Amino acid sequence: MRKSILLAASLLASVSCFAQESVEPELVPGVYALKISPNGKWVGSMAGDGSLYNTETGDNTYYSGIILGLGNAVADNGMAVGDMNDVGALLYNGKTSFPPTIADKFWFCDFNSITPDATRICGILNNPIVNQNNEDREEYYTMYVPFVADIDADGNVGEPIILPYPEVDFFGVAPEYITAVWMSRDGKTIVGEVLDGRGQYSYPIYFTEDEKGEWNYELPSKSLFNPTGIDLPKNPWAEQPPYPNPEDFMSGQKKTAYLEAYQAYVSGESEIMPDPEEYMNPTQLKEYEEAIVSYNQWFYGQGQAIADYIKIYNEVLKTSPTFSGNELTIEPSGEYLMIRGGLTDDNFDIISKIYKFGITNDEIQEIETPTKEYYPSMILPDGTLIITKGLEYVPNSYIMLPDSNEFITLQEYLEPEYPEIAEWLDAEVPGGTGVVSMNDDRTIITGALIPDQLADSDYANGGYYYNTYFILLGNAGVESIVDNATDGIYKVYDLNGVKVMETKDASVVNNLPKGIYIINGKKILK
Repeated sequence: MRKSILLAASLLASVSCFAQESVEPELVPGVYALKISPNGKWVGSMAGDGSLYNTETGDNTYYSGIILGLGNAVADNGMAVGDMNDVGALLYNGKTSFPPTIADKFWFCDFNSITPDATRICGILNNPIVNQNNEDREEYYTMYVPFVADIDADGNVGEPIILPYPEVDFFGVAPEYITAVWMSRDGKTIVGEVLDGRGQYSYPIYFTEDEKGEWNYELPSKSLFNPTGIDLPKNPWAEQPPYPNPEDFMSGQKKTAYLEAYQAYVSGESEIMPDPEEYMNPTQLKEYEEAIVSYNQWFYGQGQAIADYIKIYNEVLKTSPTFSGNELTIEPSGEYLMIRGGLTDDNFDIISKIYKFGITNDEIQEIETPTKEYYPSMILPDGTLIITKGLEYVPNSYIMLPDSNEFITLQEYLEPEYPEIAEWLDAEVPGGTGVVSMNDDRTIITGALIPDQLADSDYANGGYYYNTYFILLGNAGVESIVDNATDGIYKVYDLNGVKVMETKDASVVNNLPKGIYIINGKKILK
């Protein structure tokens, strides 16, 4: 194991100064690298407990009980986000913290994404409008809602801002939940999904912050819903009467005593669940029992209406592409999102492809994948797309480079400039390249593997189910500055996806400060 950890010695100088020569790949056992910081210094592992692997030192810091966030969960300074038993957590310098601004107020919270500069996070919370106050009770509500929160220079998380969201789904009832999964590099665009009230139909949503700091949302797939115009009857649950709550039939001190006893039971202070009938007088108990009978009569009387609705609901599902749970990502500057989805077959299995939805425009593009199991796992600032087949299968990845419309294997990507590394992968990792991740400038490539993918099964079975290979390249994909103007215009971005300039003057571009830029889709080293 120590031999593999010594990979750090070669990584140390090369990450920041872009060495011209590549380093022979190494396997690091016990690491399952699913997340990587934009600068490539930190790799988030999900091998058992969450951990952060420092590619410069080779240290792997464990965070017991932590699951890393679903989105871009690792910042350039090594701060990461996740949750422990559905309590949102910040990971930094070997310590796990649960921000009191959220943990003390919400019984459920997952942190999914953090900006590269560690100043903003997003995730989901339990819906705060739901409470036990009788007059404010919401009978129909969204279970989980999206939020965003800022982090100050001392690492303190501010009050969460609940993002605006649709009160009803495409079928006209409250969604089951809405997520916030990935953030743009500037933290002003967030993408997630809406799950409909029946928990069967999901579709993308994106949130954007305007110049006034106000948030708005859009549902980019709404034009794809029910394209044949099937007439959907009114959802029978939309007029469902509230189920009788026992405290509604109590009064005075008995009601107060019941609520206190019930709260003690819910909080774990008492093991005895109070019997509401003991807190009612005979008249109140009779009214409560009659209300239950009335509700049950309504419920069982809806049998045919519900059956008719579900039949047509399923017909709509077969004509409307549905999207796989949180299998999505965002272009780093926030221009578009990509998500796996597609129509369903007779068994309601998704016949999937990748959809590209414009955020700065209304364009919709469909992209075919090698097989239906692949989903978009990363988009780099230059537009490179990485798709992955997940752990439910033997994990594997493909790459689509900018200005291309075809996916290629990692070996095909490396072969022209690094044939020896492509040969190493073929020899050492014959079972597929695993879950591939890259840093912004494509100088560090990781591949998370399971034992079936390794040539040396004894190595895999030596106590480590998960392994990750690290590939350190020189100036992979970096070009010298050339005249690559598009229609006479140079659009210049930094590696965070932030536009630096847009000009027709080539001399201005050539006088940029030293660094790496994306100019009209091509990586330029100054």
